[in-house]
Amino acid sequence: MDDCDLTKLLASPALLQPKFDRNILEYESTVPSSVEEVKFSCLTSDTGASYQLVGNNGEKTVPLKAGKLNEIRIEVSAEDGTTKNYYVLIKRLSPSDASLKNLTISNTTIRPQFSPDCVEYFATVPVSSPQVVVTATPPEEKCVVTVENSEAESKVTLTLSETRLKVTVASADGSQTKDYFVMVQRKQLPWPIYIKDKKLAKEMECPMMLTPMYHPVAIAGSNPKTVMSKPCMDALTRRSKVNPLTGENLPTDWRVIDSELDAQINVATITSPYYYRGCTEDVSLSSVGQKIKSDSNKPTLELDVNEITDTEWYKSAKPLDLTQHKVEVRNWERRLQQMAVGGKCETKLKEAEENMKCYWSKLPTSHTDALVRDEEKFAITGELREAAIAYAACIGETSAYSSFHLQLGHVLEEQHYLKQVYGIGLEIGKVQSTIGADDDAKESSKMEECLAICALKGVLPGAPIAEQLKAIDSEYKSLLEAGQSGRADHVQGLYAWRSKEANKDMKTALQFSDQSDLLTQAHLKYMDAMKKDKKDFHAVLHAGRLTTENGLFNEAVEILQHASKLDPKSAEARFLLGYALCSQTDIVGAQRDAAVKYLHQGLQHWLQRRFEEADVSETPRTSNATFHCDDLWRISNVFVYRAFFVLADELRRNPKQDYRTPQDILHIITLNVSSAICSSFTRKSDLFQQLEWILLTSHHQLIEILAAATPIDVDLVAQRCKFLSAMIGSSSLPRDSKLLNFQKKVSQQLVLLNPCDSEALRLLGSCQLNFYDSFPQPKDADPRFLTYAIECFETSMSLEGKPAAGEAYKQIQAQQWWIDHAASKVKPPAATSKAHTSNSTTTSPPKRGGKTAATSTATASSSRKSTTPATRGRGRGGSIRSGRVAAPASNKAGKVTTSAKSTPSGKTQPAKSTSAGSVEKSESEKMEKNMSVTAAPPVVAAKRNNPSFLTRLGLARALNKTEDRKSEARDMYEQVIDMAPEHHDAYIELAEILVVSDPLAAVDLYCKFPCSGEEKNFDDAFISGEVVHILMKEQQYDDPHLLTHMVKWGQIMGFGILDKHIATLEAKLKNDLLRKTYCGINRKAEDDSEVLQFFKFKCWI
Repeated sequence: MDDCDLTKLLASPALLQPKFDRNILEYESTVPSSVEEVKFSCLTSDTGASYQLVGNNGEKTVPLKAGKLNEIRIEVSAEDGTTKNYYVLIKRLSPSDASLKNLTISNTTIRPQFSPDCVEYFATVPVSSPQVVVTATPPEEKCVVTVENSEAESKVTLTLSETRLKVTVASADGSQTKDYFVMVQRKQLPWPIYIKDKKLAKEMECPMMLTPMYHPVAIAGSNPKTVMSKPCMDALTRRSKVNPLTGENLPTDWRVIDSELDAQINVATITSPYYYRGCTEDVSLSSVGQKIKSDSNKPTLELDVNEITDTEWYKSAKPLDLTQHKVEVRNWERRLQQMAVGGKCETKLKEAEENMKCYWSKLPTSHTDALVRDEEKFAITGELREAAIAYAACIGETSAYSSFHLQLGHVLEEQHYLKQVYGIGLEIGKVQSTIGADDDAKESSKMEECLAICALKGVLPGAPIAEQLKAIDSEYKSLLEAGQSGRADHVQGLYAWRSKEANKDMKTALQFSDQSDLLTQAHLKYMDAMKKDKKDFHAVLHAGRLTTENGLFNEAVEILQHASKLDPKSAEARFLLGYALCSQTDIVGAQRDAAVKYLHQGLQHWLQRRFEEADVSETPRTSNATFHCDDLWRISNVFVYRAFFVLADELRRNPKQDYRTPQDILHIITLNVSSAICSSFTRKSDLFQQLEWILLTSHHQLIEILAAATPIDVDLVAQRCKFLSAMIGSSSLPRDSKLLNFQKKVSQQLVLLNPCDSEALRLLGSCQLNFYDSFPQPKDADPRFLTYAIECFETSMSLEGKPAAGEAYKQIQAQQWWIDHAASKVKPPAATSKAHTSNSTTTSPPKRGGKTAATSTATASSSRKSTTPATRGRGRGGSIRSGRVAAPASNKAGKVTTSAKSTPSGKTQPAKSTSAGSVEKSESEKMEKNMSVTAAPPVVAAKRNNPSFLTRLGLARALNKTEDRKSEARDMYEQVIDMAPEHHDAYIELAEILVVSDPLAAVDLYCKFPCSGEEKNFDDAFISGEVVHILMKEQQYDDPHLLTHMVKWGQIMGFGILDKHIATLEAKLKNDLLRKTYCGINRKAEDDSEVLQFFKFKCWI
């Protein structure tokens, strides 16, 4: 009687969703624009029940409105009058609707998620995907869809970088169209590639990565044109808004996507990526990703077990000797255990795993996620701290398991990684220090109690320990006699504590010796884990890895050989073993060949890892490892790059068939280190600066190989030198003597290649001026640095507009470094040394000594000469370490020059790098030691030297440091302002000269600086601030410039920056000026009610 359900509900020709069910009351459907009506067919469950389409006058056919959502209510009535309503929502498409229903791209996922109203999307595809298929689903069949003016679902060819695809939808009636856009980014190939056409290769080479440009971006108006890969341009201009190659200010809207160059790169012909294996087939650059995957010359990555098992050390029964290592609970570890709360070991392990999951989830994944707030940093380090406490507690509960020691070592090393990568302080160390502070407080309290007892017994605080102990013992006995056993036990504890004071200093030293470095702590835990279980491969591997990084190569070889015995197929163990072996000078012959093979196998695995990351649409996390240290092949691992340098050096000495060439390895380093730098989260971290040193090193070594070739490609060497000089100038490295020496050598190389290149002379002059400025006191600097700088700048200016070709000017030839170079060319070649004969390249003997040179420094001196063939007319000038080139020939006054201080000829060469943290030092010292100034035959250059305001700015700075040419400096600054009116430095530096004698002239100069519109920066604020300071000091309160610049300054820096000056103006009753300043900064009207109230409060009205 009360059954009012339907058993059937149809709305033909619509298809209702969800599928009909008597208990589901709402349905919906979408029909094409051609469907003008739907016919309902329903059946009630009870024959006595009835239904009707409400508002449809009893009709079963319902007309549909186009482009509208039509709601139909079906009312079912039971015999007893009970009713139930079913609702059907049918959307009839408009014939003029041009929206897509769905949009997908093959092998990737578009972002954001598709919505018909959103028309802009982004997608990333693998590097091996030269084409994609775009599937655009229209709302109905009559709609016409085209993709790049072709049929939908046809293949679309992609460029090497980014391709903007347009999907056009036409409505069913043809009256409307709508465009959807998808920016498809093809991942960058992480392997170096070489364009066959040398001229094109130079034009298309990225200045930072030294590979064909990826998504080239140019700087508008730059002359010569500045263009580089987009990731590099973004990284180099992220904080410094200047041209990375020239140092000029970037204009407004400077960024230009160089689509024409991108198209040329896309169709360029390159050598096979497997050319080193004898493959001579040419490859189109757009298809190189597919070639890498499918080429028959692709090397197998399957490692031959026999390469390990056939060695003598594998067959020997010599066990791993760990008798020198003692497993113990160290003070820092005990403190972590003291922080642990109760609970079983299994529970703590689960908690540690959760801590690490939370840690990974909180790590930033891009520049925009970089850690800023202290709370974020504390949250991340807190997870590591809790994990460390948990693992330490497990060790305290049962120390027999090697995995507990291994995991604690990982956590400690992860904390070191945090500081390296993100610049986060040693929070765990701070916690340990806090614990130590608590302990110190407790001990201080104990000491106070002891001294109080001693005072009661008449013993002074400075009395000998024996007398203090006697006094405490007397108090103990007195308490026992008095029946105060609890207090007596406490005093007995004080006695025991105080009795150890005689050895306190020694114990304190031991206590803190293992707390100063997290890597040392991690290394100790790895050694503990290895001693607990010599069959634990990962414990042995990590112990060997850190032993190698610490420079203990003999011990490392023994440990890593044991690791290779445990897993003969481990590429990581082989790679580390190869590095440790190559770092030993007494390893020769077959054993050294095997070590080089291990390194090369590791390089191949590393490259495969890089390619696999680039050959997926979504960027994966660094690895599936719980800790970064478990991922040896990560792109930011500086230790791996150091090993690659060793491999390149070995192959320069002894090239091998089917191995990558030294140039190739150095290009691999350059490309991937550049990528790591571009993706770094902060420029302030240790890791960032280590990566920068590696980048400079690889650039420099590639220049040396080019300079050693016969014939020398002068244009390419000059181009690379300019690129390297730009990388030095853009780096965050401290401008110390090491970097200045390096910059000077590069600049000298440029001048020797083409002494009439005005840019090269400007760079050399700037470097010489930097040397002069590097001295704390001008009186300590050698004046010839300043003289040489002025000569370089003046010569550079005189060459402007002239061809960049010809002989060096006399003033350049008279400089000491040029004289030294000329003298080295006429001297007979030195006797061939072991360091030299062990070096060779595929073309000609190189200039660097590589690994051998680093180990034979006892014989290296400032008189060391190259044995480069005399037919090239080249020789080795004074190396940076000798101080010959930059240092003046004599210094009768006994003053210390920059070169003498930074590169003394008698300085002992450093040992090989002993840790990742020493990369910056080791690589810079290798560069200093091996740099040579190379001359080239005169070359006729087609280009003409362009005028440069930077040359005049450098000359102005140099002249301003002289005693007799300061007036000329003012003229030079004026020329700079005329040529580059928006360059802040010229205004600021000239004003500093003027303010001494004519402060108001400095104000007039500052006021000539062109306003940069609404987007003011801190340089603008500095100029406005200087105007305010000068006018206020001169009490020029009515000067109209004062109001203008107070407002500009306050708008950038905030009203609070003016507090001091506001107080002065209030005292002078300059209320009108104060009111206008306040309103100008806050962009408010003076008659605003709230403003007036504020003025009354401040008594400005």
